[in-house]
Order: sequence, then structure tokens, then C-alpha cells
Amino acid sequence: MAPISGDVLKLAQASLALAGIVPPSASAPVPAAGNAASASPLAEAATNLLVDVRAWRRHEPVSALRKGVQLGFPDAVEREAQAVLASPPHDTCSAIRVDLTRLRCYTIDDQGTVEVDDGLSVEALGEEEGGGEAGRCRVWVHVADPTRWLAPGSQLLEEARLRARSLYFPWGNVPMFPRSLSAPFSLRHNQVRTAPARSWPAARRAVVRQ
Repeated sequence: MAPISGDVLKLAQASLALAGIVPPSASAPVPAAGNAASASPLAEAATNLLVDVRAWRRHEPVSALRKGVQLGFPDAVEREAQAVLASPPHDTCSAIRVDLTRLRCYTIDDQGTVEVDDGLSVEALGEEEGGGEAGRCRVWVHVADPTRWLAPGSQLLEEARLRARSLYFPWGNVPMFPRSLSAPFSLRHNQVRTAPARSWPAARRAVVRQ
């Protein structure tokens, strides 16, 4: 492939900017992003060009970039995250929480997983608790509770609404919350966490009963 001139790269980046996409890893400056709702054929061609010449990685989150989501977080959001860690907000649900630390919680994640969102417990029931049937159990599902740390109207909450979820790619991920919050927001081994939980009784052969 013949070398691509800097002017051609700038043109490709400018085309994406006009389509509402801010290149996250391009070295040349680009115009301010617009508000186009969808990518044009020109933007698609520009994206392919930037990938081909390795100015962009393959699998860039173009749809998210078009909506204004960046790979990093604004400084104000990062500062708010540090403030939450230094001084956790009052737990408004503390009066209705139930202690379930008697249960052993299992998660289906490898050791490198940073965001552990949910876990599973199985609780053996006595014959009386099991409705007179021996060997029954109760299945519990526990879900991480980041809302315990978020105040209504906070910049953290607004940024999370913009992102909607964490995105995973072959080269890494674009998190929903600043990475500094992944530990308190996740279910962690041997650490007590607040979490919404739901349970269902199950028969001896683990058939869930409503």
C-alpha cells in the first residue's frame, strides 16, 4: 500500500467529525463534533481508511463516539468519583436491608474480571421451611448495587445514563463508571456489599418453583 499523506488522514478525521464522531486515538486535530444522528457513507469510508492505515484500532466504539461518549471521563466526573470514595454518601436504604452474609455467593467470572455484577447462592432448607419436603433449597440471585453510591442529579449518574452500560472489545473496555469505582461497585471476594437480592424455592432436582 502506498503511504497515506497527512492531508488525507486529516480529511478522513474531519469527515468523521462532521458526522458527529470524535476520533479517540487519532493524532491529528479534528473539528468539533456535530450532532448527526447516523453515519454517512463518507463517514463509513473515512472510518475504514483510518483503520486500514492503523490510525484507528479495529473495533473502535463508533456508535458510542457518535453519541458523545469518550473512552475516558471528564475531569469533573473523575473528581466526583474520588469524592465518593473519600466520603461515601448515606445509605438511604439501610433501614430495609437484610443481612445475607450467611450465604456463600458464587460468581461466574475469571480472576481478571474487574466488574463483577452478579452472583448466585443456594441455601438448603429444613423440612419445615421446605413445605414438608426434605432436600429442598432456595436459589438466590444477588446483583451489584452502584445506585447505593450515586446521588440524584450527580455528574456520575448523568454520565452513567449517557453510557448506559460498559462496552467490551477485543482491545479492552469502555466502562460505565470511572475505573476507580469498580471495586466498591462490584461484588468482591470476602467483602460485604450492598446488593438487591431475589430468591426462589427449588425442588430437590433444582426445578425452580414460583
